[in-house]
Amino acid sequence: MDDRQTVFRDQASGQQRQVLGMRHCNKLLPGEAGYLLLEANIPPGAGSPPHAHEIDAECFYILAGELTVIDQQGERTVRGGDTVFLPPGRTHGFINRGAGDVRALVIVTPGDAAAAFFDAMHQLAADGALAESAVLETAGRHGINICPPAAAA
Repeated sequence: MDDRQTVFRDQASGQQRQVLGMRHCNKLLPGEAGYLLLEANIPPGAGSPPHAHEIDAECFYILAGELTVIDQQGERTVRGGDTVFLPPGRTHGFINRGAGDVRALVIVTPGDAAAAFFDAMHQLAADGALAESAVLETAGRHGINICPPAAAA
């Protein structure tokens, strides 16, 4: 039998994380729900470089704004009400090329590696240690392979 408990969080509650220029608010953690649910606020110019997750799958539900998603199929723009699923093992990235913030609900499953990576990135930012080498090393420790710039083209 599943021994997880019911979790309630209001609009303002949840762990706040700064991750590569984005603000994440964790709504449910993998230990609570079996997946990570977060609300992402992605300001103009922010996003994620091309990368692949060894284990985690990501699903974005866009609440507001326009987000450019890049993967093996090319680039496409997703808008409020759109959903994009990014399976594990496939290279993808995203960027906000618009003038306003993008808000999205993001589900990562199983989510343990992603949650640990986001925590580590938040701590690196707080420590002022966001050097590229630190980001790459931290990502690798959490099953995320960031592509070198030449491979992203």
